[in-house]
Amino acid sequence: MSPPPTPTLPLTLPSPLPAAPPFRRPRRRPRRAAPRARLTAGLVAVSTALLCALAAASAGAQDLARSVAPPSAEWRTLATDSYRVHYPAESETWARYVAARLEAIRAAVSAEVGYAPPEVVDVVVSDPVAAPNGFALPLLGWPRMVLWTSPPGADSVIGHYRDWPELLAVHEDAHLAHLLRPSRNPLRRALAGVVPLSPVANAPRWVSEGYATVIEGRLTGTGRPNSDLRAAVLRRWALAGKLPSYGRLASDQGSYLGMSMAYLAGSAYLEWLEERAGEGSLRDLWARLTARRARSFEAAFEGVYGDSPHDLWDRFRAETTWRALEWERGVEAWHRGDLWLDLAWATGAPAVSPDGSTFALVLRHREAPPELAVFTTEVDREALEAREEEARRVAEADPQDVPAVDPGPPPA
Repeated sequence: MSPPPTPTLPLTLPSPLPAAPPFRRPRRRPRRAAPRARLTAGLVAVSTALLCALAAASAGAQDLARSVAPPSAEWRTLATDSYRVHYPAESETWARYVAARLEAIRAAVSAEVGYAPPEVVDVVVSDPVAAPNGFALPLLGWPRMVLWTSPPGADSVIGHYRDWPELLAVHEDAHLAHLLRPSRNPLRRALAGVVPLSPVANAPRWVSEGYATVIEGRLTGTGRPNSDLRAAVLRRWALAGKLPSYGRLASDQGSYLGMSMAYLAGSAYLEWLEERAGEGSLRDLWARLTARRARSFEAAFEGVYGDSPHDLWDRFRAETTWRALEWERGVEAWHRGDLWLDLAWATGAPAVSPDGSTFALVLRHREAPPELAVFTTEVDREALEAREEEARRVAEADPQDVPAVDPGPPPA
């Protein structure tokens, strides 16, 4: 949504204009250029953060309203030392299960992140659309967390878990411990009374989602960092030269799994950065972001890692591609088989008929609705012969023409 147009004010000038004063050579001022530049940069950074925070707070409130059961539900509340868990009556078993673990989760997450938020967190448990999800609202003074109860399937990007309530709570609580760290800058602390967001919350999306994903993997031993799927996706994208550019790492709605790259590639990038700079370097980054001297994310990042996030992302892509190529060379010796079916976007698991002659797939498209397609397991001989006949006609009409390479899997 585009922002509303900036209102214009009428410009009035006195008439007639006053005469210009006589010229006088200005007195030399003390050299204060550097402090003024720092102050100006700080004000620009704070102003930008303020605008982003207002937009984020508005979007967060709308998301919260759409993501919970209606007010007419039979709502109940459980309280622990650090949480108030609100849930509809039908979700009581799930809510009690997660509430019993939240204090232990907070202790583990705070130890890993290096910050323990002092606020009591309101947790809303719901299941509005029978889908796995959750989100956190890191508002200083009144943080919120929403947990959806439906677990993901095994084929989901988030399908590698031992305990779904635990994995979900760790990920969302990691957001709060990460993004509730207050600024030590006096001006930013004052502005937090108007728009209650930490400077860390203004970092790119791949930072917040990637870091929460790192924490989920470290504390649960499952999650995306420990899944075969993350490794497979990054490897296949690297082999195809399709790892996103830095500009698309945070958000890419036009590519398959583009919005998941903030979690998958973002977490792998952060792990690579910490391996490169040493354990604890991520906590150093959060400390620089919330320092008394106002800094942009890029300045805080470069102070820890010695280069820009854009340039180091390019290095990470290069190393990931090299590792993928080494893997490909290693499997060529034992890999056998030919590509049989090549589809775009996404599919479901195949359902094979009892006699093995056909199978059904749910085909998911970028924009069109999903469709159920049925394929035969036999090669379509007529289509194959028609393809070969067309190639013969082209060769007879122009013997010097160069035939096309094998177009891929045979028609089915």
